[in-house]
Amino acid sequence: MRKRMVNINDCSIGDKVALDVISDTGATIVTEGTLLNEFIINKLKQLGIKQINIYADESPNLSQKEIYFEQFTKKYTQNVDTIKNLIGDLASGKKNLTTLQ
Repeated sequence: MRKRMVNINDCSIGDKVALDVISDTGATIVTEGTLLNEFIINKLKQLGIKQINIYADESPNLSQKEIYFEQFTKKYTQNVDTIKNLIGDLASGKKNLTTLQ
């Protein structure tokens, strides 16, 4: 399989990582063979990763199961953030249990 280096902004969900992504400190962030998803792409951007190697021969071809998982993961992350914010509001006194209904 052919490898090509791409800008992280040009990566797509379902692209397959061709070489391990290593941080400046030498830690492995993403391993070869990983299928990119929205979470991984966003995390790489947050970590300042500009380019990665993906397999050029493979087009993003997600199965129905992978698409469902992506949707589930996105919704799960949103729900976790909502719960964190709610707990924070309760802890700080911005909200109380009687006003949640």
